Amino acid sequence: MAKQHSKEDSKGDGFKLTGNPEEFIKLLVIDTDNRKWVTNQLEHGGPKHKQVLTALLCNRLYEMVRDVEKNSGYAFVLQDGYELIIEKDKETKVLPIPVPVNTGSKINNQKVIEAISHAPEHEVLAYAMCLQVIEWIITVKDKQLS
Repeated sequence: MAKQHSKEDSKGDGFKLTGNPEEFIKLLVIDTDNRKWVTNQLEHGGPKHKQVLTALLCNRLYEMVRDVEKNSGYAFVLQDGYELIIEKDKETKVLPIPVPVNTGSKINNQKVIEAISHAPEHEVLAYAMCLQVIEWIITVKDKQLS
Protein backbone atom coordinates (compact mmCIF):
# COMPACT_ATOMS: atom_id res chain seq x y z
CA MET A 1 0.00 0.00 0.00
CA ALA A 2 1.25 3.51 -0.80
CA LYS A 3 2.62 5.56 2.05
CA GLN A 4 3.19 9.26 2.53
CA HIS A 5 6.73 10.61 2.15
CA SER A 6 8.80 10.76 5.30
CA LYS A 7 12.00 12.56 6.20
CA GLU A 8 13.78 9.19 6.39
CA ASP A 9 13.25 8.54 2.66
CA SER A 10 16.21 10.54 1.29
CA LYS A 11 19.06 8.34 2.50
CA GLY A 12 20.22 7.29 -0.97
CA ASP A 13 19.49 3.59 -0.44
CA GLY A 14 17.75 3.18 -3.80
CA PHE A 15 20.89 2.21 -5.68
CA LYS A 16 21.88 -0.23 -2.94
CA LEU A 17 18.61 -2.10 -3.38
CA THR A 18 18.53 -2.26 -7.16
CA GLY A 19 22.07 -1.72 -8.40
CA ASN A 20 23.81 1.41 -9.55
CA PRO A 21 22.84 2.41 -13.12
CA GLU A 22 26.35 3.81 -13.67
CA GLU A 23 26.81 2.26 -17.13
CA PHE A 24 23.52 3.73 -18.34
CA ILE A 25 24.46 7.15 -16.99
CA LYS A 26 27.85 6.90 -18.76
CA LEU A 27 26.00 6.23 -22.00
CA LEU A 28 23.98 9.43 -21.65
CA VAL A 29 26.44 11.81 -19.98
CA ILE A 30 29.99 12.10 -21.33
CA ASP A 31 31.38 14.80 -19.02
CA THR A 32 32.67 13.33 -15.74
CA ASP A 33 31.55 16.26 -13.56
CA ASN A 34 28.07 16.20 -15.07
CA ARG A 35 27.96 12.42 -14.67
CA LYS A 36 28.74 12.77 -10.96
CA TRP A 37 26.03 15.41 -10.61
CA VAL A 38 23.46 13.23 -12.43
CA THR A 39 24.36 10.19 -10.32
CA ASN A 40 24.07 12.23 -7.14
CA GLN A 41 20.69 13.64 -8.17
CA LEU A 42 19.30 10.21 -9.02
CA GLU A 43 20.79 8.50 -5.98
CA HIS A 44 19.83 11.10 -3.38
CA GLY A 45 17.04 13.14 -4.95
CA GLY A 46 13.53 12.62 -3.74
CA PRO A 47 12.11 9.98 -1.46
CA LYS A 48 13.47 6.44 -1.32
CA HIS A 49 10.71 4.99 -3.49
CA LYS A 50 11.60 7.38 -6.33
CA GLN A 51 15.28 6.52 -5.97
CA VAL A 52 14.45 2.82 -6.22
CA LEU A 53 12.06 3.25 -9.14
CA THR A 54 14.55 5.43 -11.01
CA ALA A 55 17.38 2.95 -10.50
CA LEU A 56 15.16 0.06 -11.65
CA LEU A 57 14.07 2.03 -14.70
CA CYS A 58 17.62 3.06 -15.62
CA ASN A 59 18.96 -0.46 -15.27
CA ARG A 60 16.21 -1.91 -17.46
CA LEU A 61 16.57 0.89 -20.03
CA TYR A 62 20.28 0.12 -20.25
CA GLU A 63 19.52 -3.55 -20.95
CA MET A 64 17.01 -2.48 -23.60
CA VAL A 65 19.52 -0.15 -25.28
CA ARG A 66 22.17 -2.88 -25.37
CA ASP A 67 19.66 -5.35 -26.82
CA VAL A 68 18.48 -2.93 -29.53
CA GLU A 69 22.10 -2.06 -30.38
CA LYS A 70 22.98 -5.74 -30.71
CA ASN A 71 19.94 -6.60 -32.83
CA SER A 72 19.87 -3.48 -35.00
CA GLY A 73 23.55 -2.71 -35.48
CA TYR A 74 22.95 0.92 -34.50
CA ALA A 75 24.88 2.40 -31.58
CA PHE A 76 23.00 4.52 -29.07
CA VAL A 77 23.16 8.23 -29.86
CA LEU A 78 21.71 11.04 -27.78
CA GLN A 79 18.69 12.48 -29.53
CA ASP A 80 18.04 16.15 -30.12
CA GLY A 81 16.10 17.84 -27.39
CA TYR A 82 15.63 21.00 -25.44
CA GLU A 83 18.21 22.35 -23.05
CA LEU A 84 16.60 22.76 -19.69
CA ILE A 85 17.96 25.50 -17.46
CA ILE A 86 17.79 24.69 -13.76
CA GLU A 87 17.91 27.54 -11.29
CA LYS A 88 18.37 26.54 -7.69
CA ASP A 89 19.89 28.34 -4.73
CA LYS A 90 20.95 31.28 -6.94
CA GLU A 91 22.89 28.90 -9.21
CA THR A 92 22.10 28.15 -12.83
CA LYS A 93 22.83 24.78 -14.40
CA VAL A 94 21.98 23.33 -17.77
CA LEU A 95 20.56 19.83 -17.50
CA PRO A 96 23.27 17.65 -19.08
CA ILE A 97 20.74 15.49 -20.93
CA PRO A 98 18.63 17.17 -23.62
CA VAL A 99 14.90 16.65 -23.10
CA PRO A 100 13.29 15.31 -26.30
CA VAL A 101 9.81 16.75 -26.62
CA ASN A 102 7.76 16.18 -29.74
CA THR A 103 4.21 17.45 -29.48
CA GLY A 104 4.05 18.36 -33.16
CA SER A 105 4.08 22.08 -32.35
CA LYS A 106 7.04 24.28 -31.38
CA ILE A 107 4.72 26.44 -29.26
CA ASN A 108 3.41 23.41 -27.38
CA ASN A 109 6.94 22.04 -27.04
CA GLN A 110 8.01 25.29 -25.36
CA LYS A 111 5.02 25.15 -23.02
CA VAL A 112 5.89 21.56 -22.12
CA ILE A 113 9.50 22.53 -21.39
CA GLU A 114 8.32 25.46 -19.26
CA ALA A 115 6.10 23.11 -17.24
CA ILE A 116 8.90 20.54 -16.88
CA SER A 117 11.35 23.21 -15.72
CA HIS A 118 9.51 23.41 -12.39
CA ALA A 119 10.03 19.73 -11.56
CA PRO A 120 12.80 18.56 -9.20
CA GLU A 121 16.10 17.74 -10.92
CA HIS A 122 15.94 14.01 -10.16
CA GLU A 123 12.52 13.75 -11.79
CA VAL A 124 13.46 15.71 -14.91
CA LEU A 125 16.59 13.58 -15.28
CA ALA A 126 14.68 10.31 -14.99
CA TYR A 127 12.11 11.39 -17.57
CA ALA A 128 14.76 12.84 -19.91
CA MET A 129 16.65 9.54 -19.79
CA CYS A 130 13.50 7.57 -20.60
CA LEU A 131 12.58 9.92 -23.43
CA GLN A 132 16.10 9.70 -24.86
CA VAL A 133 15.87 5.92 -25.10
CA ILE A 134 12.32 6.00 -26.49
CA GLU A 135 13.23 8.56 -29.18
CA TRP A 136 16.38 6.63 -30.11
CA ILE A 137 14.43 3.37 -30.48
CA ILE A 138 11.88 5.15 -32.69
CA THR A 139 14.76 6.51 -34.82
CA VAL A 140 16.29 3.03 -35.13
CA LYS A 141 12.92 1.56 -36.10
CA ASP A 142 12.44 4.27 -38.74
CA LYS A 143 15.92 3.57 -40.17
CA GLN A 144 15.17 -0.14 -40.36
CA LEU A 145 11.88 0.47 -42.17
CA SER A 146 13.34 2.84 -44.75
